[in-house]
Amino acid sequence: MNATDLEARAEDALLYLHKGAEKHAQARANANYLDDYLKVEIARLKGAMVGSQSDAAKTQMALEHPDYRKALEARRIAEEIHYTNVFKREAAMALIEAWRTACSNARANV
Repeated sequence: MNATDLEARAEDALLYLHKGAEKHAQARANANYLDDYLKVEIARLKGAMVGSQSDAAKTQMALEHPDYRKALEARRIAEEIHYTNVFKREAAMALIEAWRTACSNARANV
């Protein structure tokens, strides 16, 4: 592909990067929040357990608890959204770089 063929696609990629930046930042923040939330959820579940179980036993029971599994699934979804955005942004940047290279090559051949 030459620079002319890539120009419209590179412009679309640039718009995608610019317009999507806030949404992508929010997706990363959501994933980070859920990382911390999982720690809080384990502590909450362990604190709610009464009895003389060891800390390791309480941790194991907390990890098996349905509330923890729901939080873990939410984290998985947030990470999936974040990494989808990361890979789409990388693809957009690669397209822009290909256009820049094609423009440079066209100037060199003039």
